[in-house]
Amino acid sequence: MEETDILILGGGLAGVSASFHSGHRRCLVLEKKNYLLGHLTSDKIRGFIWDEGPHVSFTKDSYIKSIFEKSVDGEFFEFEAKISNYFKGNWIDHPAQVNLFQLNEPLRTKCVNSFLEQSEHEINETPSNYHEWLVKSFGTEFTKIFASTYTKKYWTVDPKRMSIDWLGNRIFRPTKTDFLKGSRHKIKKQTHYFKTFRYPKFGGFEKFASILLKNINARLEEEVYEIDLERKIVKTTAGKDYSYKTLINTLPLPLFLNLSLQTKDKLIEEKKLLECSKLFLINIEVPASRKRCDNWIYVYDNNLLSTRINFIESLSINNTPEGCSGIQVEVYINGKDTLGHKKSELGAIILDEMVEMNLIDSKIVPKCKFTIKEVSWANVIFTLDTKQSLENIWSELSKYDLKRESYDTNPITNWEREQGKPFFGSLIMAGRYGQWKYFWTDDCILRGKQIGDII
Repeated sequence: MEETDILILGGGLAGVSASFHSGHRRCLVLEKKNYLLGHLTSDKIRGFIWDEGPHVSFTKDSYIKSIFEKSVDGEFFEFEAKISNYFKGNWIDHPAQVNLFQLNEPLRTKCVNSFLEQSEHEINETPSNYHEWLVKSFGTEFTKIFASTYTKKYWTVDPKRMSIDWLGNRIFRPTKTDFLKGSRHKIKKQTHYFKTFRYPKFGGFEKFASILLKNINARLEEEVYEIDLERKIVKTTAGKDYSYKTLINTLPLPLFLNLSLQTKDKLIEEKKLLECSKLFLINIEVPASRKRCDNWIYVYDNNLLSTRINFIESLSINNTPEGCSGIQVEVYINGKDTLGHKKSELGAIILDEMVEMNLIDSKIVPKCKFTIKEVSWANVIFTLDTKQSLENIWSELSKYDLKRESYDTNPITNWEREQGKPFFGSLIMAGRYGQWKYFWTDDCILRGKQIGDII
């Protein structure tokens, strides 16, 4: 039996941050993979550097900025974001709801008339689900053709099943004036939740967190298979037992509940109602320069598997060999579903879609290489059942010294309001999956700092 003061389950960004801010000497991190940082990791393949999706930093938090700057010794690029949308051969600036002037008729007029009709009959009531919010914000036509379709592709569920407490400022809701102007011409207004972003010059996005890893005490390829919350013991498939004073969990909440002796046979319905998407990343090595100047693209066509596309050399010229382009395509399914195609077929399907979208010339397709990476836990899906499920789960775990926190059932954490407020027990949840939150990079680091500041 190995004893440790603070045992951290999971070596993703939240776990690494919790160890760093609590003091690496006090902590032991258990990670089943052979690397740390989880989704923040960057894969190096044949001279290409692939992140897990288009990771960029648009933080306004001075502390996060300092962490990132120190990690790369000030060596980073700062760009103005260039984002586009693709729909049936049309390229539409982002966000699409205020750039309808780039749509062909009669769809443009249908979207405008639908928006005006909704505006005239708007009732001042809080929407009961995400679909109602979309219709109230954009009208039925835009919602049906664009927003609802993309929701089903990215979030993998019908928007009628989703709540609205995760939205924050992530989706621009135009005024009547903005919508109408955008249907005629480009409007001069900041309509995205960030304008510029930062990215490391070398080594991929993971380099922004390198300072957090220095002197970390981590055991790689140690998978947890049993957690005893009463005796405070964790067992791993490596045949080792660990006792702890404080347990910080960053493992996906449904997995944690199934590993715990005290909860594996409880909360059956609640575990079923916690939904998360699965991601397939198709990384295409193109022996030619890119054909568009976008950083990334959203794809609205429901007959295309491609959901979001990014060009890795648009983030750093050092992400690809000279004269080459790296196109990364995201395909999502619900974590409870299976892919409608064989995984081995994905590459060919996506290459065909890239040709259809004129992102790759058909002549060079035979020269393209690709890899496919499967990400089992991608986006936490906030359904109408999530909040009550979390309420029941946190209530049950409070029996084992998990202290309830303000807004612990809300997808978003307001760090200015929450900093320093919680009182932690011997069981602490952290990160997107451990807390079942809509967390981005900043949130995972700040949660670790919050824990370290208190314990």
